[in-house]
Amino acid sequence: MDLSREAYLAQSRKRYALEPIYEQFADFGSAKGKRVLEVGVGLGADHSEIRGAGAELSGVDLTPRAIEHTRRRFLALG
Repeated sequence: MDLSREAYLAQSRKRYALEPIYEQFADFGSAKGKRVLEVGVGLGADHSEIRGAGAELSGVDLTPRAIEHTRRRFLALG
């Protein structure tokens, strides 16, 4: 799997193109200044959006692979 910045951004675009209602439903912008716990971080697309909105963020996942992908996404995206 490509772990570059561009690959993670492409994955996010694809995720939200496949589920276009999700960004509106999640209302990432409402997380600004809040403490947020995301359960099930997956590849980290939503986690990144929540953090980008200005939340103090923690996340968990049952799979070490998901945690590793989210960590790599944050490193790749700065």
